Amino acid sequence: MQNIHSSEDLRKRIEILENQQEQKALSLKDHFNQAYEIIKPGNILKNVFKLVTSSFSLDKNILVTLTGIGAGYLSKKIVIGTSHNPIKKILGNMVLVGITNTVAEHPEKVKTAGRVVLRLIGKLIGAKRNENSL
Repeated sequence: MQNIHSSEDLRKRIEILENQQEQKALSLKDHFNQAYEIIKPGNILKNVFKLVTSSFSLDKNILVTLTGIGAGYLSKKIVIGTSHNPIKKILGNMVLVGITNTVAEHPEKVKTAGRVVLRLIGKLIGAKRNENSL
C-alpha cells in the first residue's frame, strides 16, 4: 500500500477502494443469488432427480420397476373393474403383486413380448390402412 501525501492521492485511493467495494458487493450478490437458486425446493428436487437418473443402471432399474408397477396396476383394474367385492379386491391385489414381481424379475422377456405386441399392432394398423385405401 502506498503512502498518501496529498489530498489528490487520498481522493484517488478512496475512488479505488470504492470501486473495489462495489465489485465485491456485486460478487456477493451474485453468490447469494446462486445459493438461493440452489436451495429452492423445486431446484433441489430437480437436482436430486438428475443425480438419480444419471446412473444408467439405476435409471434402467427405475424404468423396469415403474413398468412393473404400471402393468400390475393395469392388470388389477382389468380384474377388479368397478367391483366392490372384497374377494375380487384381494384377487386384484394378488394379480398386481404377481405381475409387478414378474416384470421386475424378467425385464428382457417383457421387452421381447412388448416388441411382439407392438409389431402385431403395427401390422393390424397397416392392414386396416390398406383396406381403407382400396
